[in-house]
Amino acid sequence: MELIDLCHPDFFFFDGEWDHPESFWKMKEVVAYYYNEAAKRGQDVFVNERFGEGERGRHGDLYNVEYHFDKGSEGLLDHKWSFWQGIAKTFGYNQDTDREDCLPPKQFIDKVVDAVSRNGNFDINVGPTAAGLIPDYEQYPLLQLGEWLRVNGEAIYDTRFWTTQREGDIRFTTKGDYVYAIFLKWPGPKLTVKSVKPVAGTSISMLGVPGNLEWTWDEAQGLTIHYPSQKARPTSSSYAWAFKIKVK
Repeated sequence: MELIDLCHPDFFFFDGEWDHPESFWKMKEVVAYYYNEAAKRGQDVFVNERFGEGERGRHGDLYNVEYHFDKGSEGLLDHKWSFWQGIAKTFGYNQDTDREDCLPPKQFIDKVVDAVSRNGNFDINVGPTAAGLIPDYEQYPLLQLGEWLRVNGEAIYDTRFWTTQREGDIRFTTKGDYVYAIFLKWPGPKLTVKSVKPVAGTSISMLGVPGNLEWTWDEAQGLTIHYPSQKARPTSSSYAWAFKIKVK
């Protein structure tokens, strides 16, 4: 209650729910107080689903997935959810962490893309030292993600999930009249997409590269995007590549 009254948090992340039931933690009372006080201030707030032992996935505004998905959860998660992970092997600062313990930029970016394509967010935990400094080895994957988003952020920010979330190494997002096909691996000069049908006369481009690309459509083969071998690709986008396709 003191935290709620003094700090007015926008989000409460509850954790450690596996030891005791909801009644032990008095979660219903805490959340009710949090919601009611926020309503008095006209503040939009939310909580995650860790209400107590056996309660996960039953309550909460936001569900949590930590580090990896459970088996069988490959498609769309229809309740709003977020991928939580430490950038190193633990949450918070750990003096025993080495560079090899940190999430590599490629894996980091792939997880961000995968989460957004499936109606989620990606939240990364970075632990500063006692002096308030973030070690260089933890900064590196964050900076690489930032470089990638400077080129491809249009395919991530303010987007929604597409009717198909994944097709092999491709992930999809959508915004307005466009679908973004994000290739996690570079397939070569011909890129085939079976899940998206362009409208007649549409233009297709790759984010970060000027000009439009030639494409063909075949009912059996799907959409083929032609990327000339002599055409350069942005080096800051070398982890994944986003193509913008008009579908309306």
